[in-house]
Amino acid sequence: MYVEPNLSHTAVLPKIAEKLYQQGFLSYPRTETDQFDSQFDFMSLINKQVVDPAWGTFAQSLGQSGFSTPRKGKHDDKAHPPIHPTAHAGNLVGDEKKVYEYITRRFLACCSKDAEGWQTTVEAVCGGEVFTTSGTCQMSW
Repeated sequence: MYVEPNLSHTAVLPKIAEKLYQQGFLSYPRTETDQFDSQFDFMSLINKQVVDPAWGTFAQSLGQSGFSTPRKGKHDDKAHPPIHPTAHAGNLVGDEKKVYEYITRRFLACCSKDAEGWQTTVEAVCGGEVFTTSGTCQMSW
């Protein structure tokens, strides 16, 4: 089960990301870029994640047919790509593990096909009052 990092102080995040960068686990973290270069090698980085017990199967599925090039954002500083994992890091603990996992899962998600689903809306009238509800069901992962 994935839980988004709940670190006690947001000033800690940049320090942890910088440390993970210096250890070779993450790309340069101090970037505003939100789009990857058209020549970016996604699959080599995705393939490094297939050994992970938590998300390795998902990473493997991206390599088999589930990959979709990430959408381009609006910011590109032309110096660094968006933050992403550069190596598998299976031995991290504590906050370092939480930050690495968050970045890695987000990277894998942005390389995924869009989810598909359907939405149902129900409208009922009772005693002259109109009640409406809707729900969405995901069809595939």
